[in-house]
Amino acid sequence: MDKIIRPLLGDEKIDRFWADAATQLAVSILAIIKYMNELFEDYKYSYDFKSLLEIASDAKKIRNFKKDVKKRINKILNSAENHSKELNIIKIIAEYYKTLDKVADDYSLKKIIEDEDKTILYSVMGTLTNPIASLSKDSVNVPEVDVLEKLTNGEIIIFSLNDFDQKVLNTIVAAVFYKIILFKMSYKYAPVTIIMDEAQKVLNEDFELPLDVLREYKVDVILATQSVANLKEKLSPNKVEALLANLTHKIYLDGDDMEVPEYKAFYNGEYYELTPMEFNANEKFLAEREYQMNYTKLKSLPFTHDSKPVVYSKLSDTKLLIKDQNLRAVGVTDFFIDKYTKEELVRLFPDVFELDKTKKAREEYLINEELLKGDGYDFL
Repeated sequence: MDKIIRPLLGDEKIDRFWADAATQLAVSILAIIKYMNELFEDYKYSYDFKSLLEIASDAKKIRNFKKDVKKRINKILNSAENHSKELNIIKIIAEYYKTLDKVADDYSLKKIIEDEDKTILYSVMGTLTNPIASLSKDSVNVPEVDVLEKLTNGEIIIFSLNDFDQKVLNTIVAAVFYKIILFKMSYKYAPVTIIMDEAQKVLNEDFELPLDVLREYKVDVILATQSVANLKEKLSPNKVEALLANLTHKIYLDGDDMEVPEYKAFYNGEYYELTPMEFNANEKFLAEREYQMNYTKLKSLPFTHDSKPVVYSKLSDTKLLIKDQNLRAVGVTDFFIDKYTKEELVRLFPDVFELDKTKKAREEYLINEELLKGDGYDFL
């Protein structure tokens, strides 16, 4: 997500501090929203830019957002039920909450809300919200599964991107490609074709087009441009050559453009001979399976499914995709490298979570040390 947010915040002339802080603010809020939706079906915020802008543009909403997260999570921690799966999701939320708390600490929020003081946080909020204000449009925040299901069912979707600047354009296109890849990994649908007209208006040095990954999941990309020269105006010569070499077919109509010679690589102004090495699907599967079984944290998992050999690929921070010998999805499984108890989470994140018994012990300690003053002391 930081790779999507960061390019939106301006060019390299902007002080890196402001851009980094704004990126942390955005990523932490969006990540918390994402995993809160996994824990609570009725969570009020959706995982989209509209919710991000609604929260990040108002200090009072940031403060209420933080309080609500802590209240809901502490309720789970202090319940009598066993929430083994939820505890691992809570661990992820806590890590992003700590990042959010560093950028938008309670003191700075209070200064903005009560004293109308334009603190550093106030400037960070502006650095984030001003460049991406156009992303709050409903047309941008349509649930992605609806669009992707239409695409995979053979329907035509047209994205009109004339209203967005280059940085927002990069973000939208990158997000569409990324979501399509994840969706195609999870479900067996018909191939999808993406036609990118005037490709030079989208492609640039900050945007990576994952053609090899898209091709693997039966997502065809057609790039249309007036001339390769137009691409070279936006990309470095090396990137243009690499892009052309990665295209399966190239069609030139009445132009002076030349194809990249077959089995050659372009590097530092020269062509080099290549010796092709071809791997079939079975060889690729066996190599990946051996690697995962022996050299990764996945080695504790079973590498068979319905008595057939399988491999895994990451679907999200909490889920893995199970793939058969043809590298087709056959299932999804929850996976957490580490498992935590309630007490361990409270010990890891004492400023975020608190069990009732530890809260009571702290109150008694403060009273004994005469540090507890007033009835309104807020321990949460």
